[in-house]
Amino acid sequence: MNQISVLLLILILDSQNCVTSLQAFNEAGNVWFKRYGWDGTKIHKHLDNVDLVCDEVVAIGRSTINLALSLKDRYGYSYYDCLMLAAALESGCNIIMTEDMADGQVINGQLTIKNPFAE
Repeated sequence: MNQISVLLLILILDSQNCVTSLQAFNEAGNVWFKRYGWDGTKIHKHLDNVDLVCDEVVAIGRSTINLALSLKDRYGYSYYDCLMLAAALESGCNIIMTEDMADGQVINGQLTIKNPFAE
């Protein structure tokens, strides 16, 4: 990710009500452990920074899991991606920012996938 992309992402997050899920924290932590070899202290510090940017961190409950399973059947994304979609839908979000799913796709008539790095 280049510096311009990071600055654009910060501007987007600053202008919107930012919601994230514990699933996003789980995935970020896993990537930071495996890909970058970070230790728990460094990951904890980065997750604290996400808490500062986001207005809400939503938990994953049974209803979220049920919705994620339905979304997986309907849209074919990975189960873990569907957990994030489900959490966003349950929180009333209308945009989810990710580079891992189809930019512009609308989920359940409510949630639009936006890749913040798409040109």
